[in-house]
Parts: sequence; structure tokens; C-alpha cells
Amino acid sequence: MIALVAGLSHSLLVGGPPTRTGGARCASSPCMAESPRKLRVGLVGGGTVGGGIVTILEGARELQASLGVDVEIATICVRDKAKPRDFPLPAGCAVVDDVEEILGDGSIDLVCEVMGGTTLAKEVVMRSIADGKHVVTANKALIAAALPELQEKLAEANAKQVLGSEGKFGFEAAVCGGIPIIHALQRDFLGDEVSQLSGIINGCTNFILSNMAQGGLSYSDALKEASALGYAEAAPRRRRLATRHPPRHTSPPHAASPRLLADPTLDVGGFDARSKLKILIKLAFGTDVGERVGGRGTVKLLGVAKRDGGDPRAAPPLPSLTPPPLVFRRDGDRLSAFVSPCFVPTSNTLASISGATNAVQIGSANLGSTVLVGQGAGRLPTANSCVSDILDI
Repeated sequence: MIALVAGLSHSLLVGGPPTRTGGARCASSPCMAESPRKLRVGLVGGGTVGGGIVTILEGARELQASLGVDVEIATICVRDKAKPRDFPLPAGCAVVDDVEEILGDGSIDLVCEVMGGTTLAKEVVMRSIADGKHVVTANKALIAAALPELQEKLAEANAKQVLGSEGKFGFEAAVCGGIPIIHALQRDFLGDEVSQLSGIINGCTNFILSNMAQGGLSYSDALKEASALGYAEAAPRRRRLATRHPPRHTSPPHAASPRLLADPTLDVGGFDARSKLKILIKLAFGTDVGERVGGRGTVKLLGVAKRDGGDPRAAPPLPSLTPPPLVFRRDGDRLSAFVSPCFVPTSNTLASISGATNAVQIGSANLGSTVLVGQGAGRLPTANSCVSDILDI
């Protein structure tokens, strides 16, 4: 089997242990409270993931009661509030098209950002943190580009808070959709030493390579099928975000913040997987790596579209290749990271991962090999991770 694998290896912990950003659940589960704690949420983005968040939360009232929390979706900010939604709005929920109606609302306890992009989205997240609000995001691009800056802003804001009232920041949905890889690295591996990570962390490319290897499709036909099923989009274009009122601060106008919509180049070029890998490296090893092409301290990148003229079938047959998916080198305290199509031996767990499924394999001193498998994208898988963060807060 051939798969687009993202991997890294390391012999020493670099830059300190991973930082835990989530809150703690009760020691016993479920935990009951005499009076549920009200949590008012402002949802920025009412599309696929936003609708999934509303659907899951509204269907989990009994669970919320058992956890001693009452989550209220108070406001949803969308691009076009006149557009019909494909999910039922919660009672009393306001739909607005000006994000200031969420950012400027002091009664909002938590801001959940699922709009995407790195300009307005960053402004929303940074201001919410600065104002002492909890923040949950599914924004992979933002986390990959600005996680250290966001963590610094969170620490700065929390230093001004009374002990026990600190803001929390969750981003489980930013990597691999519904797979709880972020929580695993933040919590379950704190007493362990991670030595390597590898995985299939882009559903579009795995779907393409699976159909080429198992279905005999050409690269172009597999990409077309992936596009038709929503795993990739053939025509990249840009939208501009607008607000009814100018923002009450000195940042650039929202209308000048273009948002790049789905582009298959991000998938087949390996850029999406590289952004996810960068986040995992930060959590596993506490160090930052660059996303620019070439140079020291960067992730080596080879997408599926560059494999022997764009067709992985042109590569030599599996028996002539020996590298396993964990193609890493240890050299003192150096870290090696790459994103590339790899031949995977059938004896490896990753060889059985086909279609749009994602998987992450973690190698560590105490647990040996741990594999997390699940849906890496989609409405409910991604929304489920956001809801997990919300309830954890």
C-alpha cells in the first residue's frame, strides 16, 4: 500500500514538556451539581461544523446536566444571516452578521471559532482571549501559524485573572477532525517520552492513493472522484468577509480579510498535512518548526501530485522497496520531520487505513506503539471534538 505519511522522530525532549490547555473533568463520572453552571457561547461560523456543534449540543442536554453545566448557544455569527440554515436554531439564539455582537457582548463566556482563515479568525480568537473569554477553535491554519503567540496571549490574560477563573483554550478539532490526538498528547503522554509520530492525516490524499492502488484509477480520475464526494474542491476562489459595522478597534477592516476556500493543492501538495504535523510536533516535543520550503528547521514536503509525474502507480512495486512508514533518523537531539507518499508494509497498522479515514501512530517509551484511528473530517466528527472542548471547559 502507498500512503501520504507525515512523520517525525526525536531522541530528546526539545523545548520543555507539552502545555495542557484544557480544563479537568470531575474525578468521578458523571458528576452531579445542585445547580448547573450556565455557559453562554458565541459561535463564529454557522456552516458545516457550526451546524454540527449546535446539533450535538442540543441533543446532549441529559449529558450536560450530568456534568453540571448548561451550555446555551446565545449568538451565531454568519456571513449571510438571511441564508436558510440546515439545522434547527436553539431557542432564544440570535443570528447576526457582525462579529462585534459576540466580541462586544460581556455576557458571552465562551467564543467558538469555526469560520476558518487566519486574519479575522485570529482577531476573533486573540480578542476573546484578551477579554478573559474561553475559546474553542477548529482552525488548523491558525493554530499551525500562531500557536505560540496564542499561548503567550492566554498566559498574559490569565495572569490578570483571579485564581480559578482563568480562561481556557481548546483546539482538539484543529487536527484530524474527530480523532482525539490533541487531548492524547496534552494529557495521556505527559509521563511518557514520545520518540516518533507518523500517520495518514489527510483524508483527500489517502482517498486518492487508495483508489489508485486498489481501484486502478488514474490520479486525475481519483482526484475528480474525491472532489465529487467533497474531499477536495476543484476550483479555488476567494471570498471577502464583511461586517455591517466597522470594528471598534484599530485592526484592518474585516472586508479586507480574504478567506481562501477549499483548494485541492492544499491536500495533494501535502500542505494540509504539514500544518497538522507542525501542531503535533509542538505538542509532542515543545518545539516549533517552519512551513517554508527548504532550509533548516522545516518539514520536508512531497505531495502526491509530485510522485513520478503525478501518478503513484509509476513507482516500483512494493517488494522492491523496504522503508517502513516510520522512516526516521536519530542523530543526537536532532529532529527529523517530513510529509511524503510512502510504501507501507502490510504488517504495519497504517497499511489497513483506506479511503478518507485518518490514523496517527505514536511511538513512546512507556506505551510502545499507540494508534488512533477515525474520521479526520466531516460535520459531526469535527463538531464532536469542538463539543468535547466546550464541555471540558
